[in-house]
Amino acid sequence: MSAKRVAIIVAVVMFVIGCGFIIKSLILGYIYQSNISKEEMEYTTYSYMQQGYDEEEAKSKAKEYLMEREELYQKAVDAGYSVTDEEVEEYLDSLKELINSSEDGEEQLAISMNYFEDEDEYWDYEFLVYQKNLVIQKYNKDMDN
Repeated sequence: MSAKRVAIIVAVVMFVIGCGFIIKSLILGYIYQSNISKEEMEYTTYSYMQQGYDEEEAKSKAKEYLMEREELYQKAVDAGYSVTDEEVEEYLDSLKELINSSEDGEEQLAISMNYFEDEDEYWDYEFLVYQKNLVIQKYNKDMDN
C-alpha cells in the first residue's frame, strides 16, 4: 500500500472520529443546556458582569460554567449521589452565619441580592443552586479520596 493511500485512510479515520466527538459534544451540550434554567443563566451572567466582564463575555462564561456544572451534577447523580432538603437548609444556615459573622458579609450579600426583589427570593434561589452544588461537592470529595 502506498504512503499516499495510508495517509488518506488515516485522514478519513481521524475525520470520522472527529465528527463523532463533535456530534457527541453537541448532543451533550444540548442536554446539559436544556437542564439550565433561564434564571440560572441570567443570574450567573449578572454575577460575571459584577466581576467586570462585559455582557457578551459574561454570557459566554456563564454558559460555560453552567454546562460544566450540569455535566458534573449529572455524573454525580448517575453515580448515586444526592442530598436532602434538610442538608441544603443546614448548609444555607451555616452560610448565613458565616455571612453575618464576616466583616463585609452584609455588604457582599447586598451586592448579590441586587438582582433579586428581596432576601427571601435570594435564599430560595440559593437553595436551588445548592441542591446541585452539594451533590457535586460530595461526588468530588469521594473522587479526590
